Amino acid sequence: MHRSVRDAPLWGFLALTIVAERAAQGGVGAPWPVVAAGLAATGGIVAAARPRPLAALYGAAALALLQWAYVAVRPGPFPLAYVVALPVLSHLAGRRLPRDRPVLLSFVAVAVLELVLAVAVGAAEGSATRWAVTWFDLTLALIFLVMCPWLIGRYRRLQQELVRAG
Repeated sequence: MHRSVRDAPLWGFLALTIVAERAAQGGVGAPWPVVAAGLAATGGIVAAARPRPLAALYGAAALALLQWAYVAVRPGPFPLAYVVALPVLSHLAGRRLPRDRPVLLSFVAVAVLELVLAVAVGAAEGSATRWAVTWFDLTLALIFLVMCPWLIGRYRRLQQELVRAG
């Protein structure tokens, strides 16, 4: 079966989530051309998920961050549909990547980046404790949206390798 045919259900699920959420937002959501660009980017990310799972995970994280930045510039509801791709692609990366080190180094790099971002947000708001709350929120998102699904995928991969080995 061709790769794009096997990935079609995943892209269809993510696309349906994005379109349904935008339709539910009515007139306050992002303009449809922005949604179309997000759909195209999601399609590219899904296409990269099989040959380059870590790159696809980075792409999903970048897309979620771009949506966050878009909402910061143009106030409105945050599109959670783009965040749905994070645990899905993280799980697939856990199942498909043969080595752990690149992913673990990525988690550490993201945690450090979160700390820098949280301190910057706290400094911009002039609050001495706001950075800790922001860092805690971002760290929880990293743990539950990316690390836990990756660990579950990794467990499934190791389990399948043990079954094949007898």
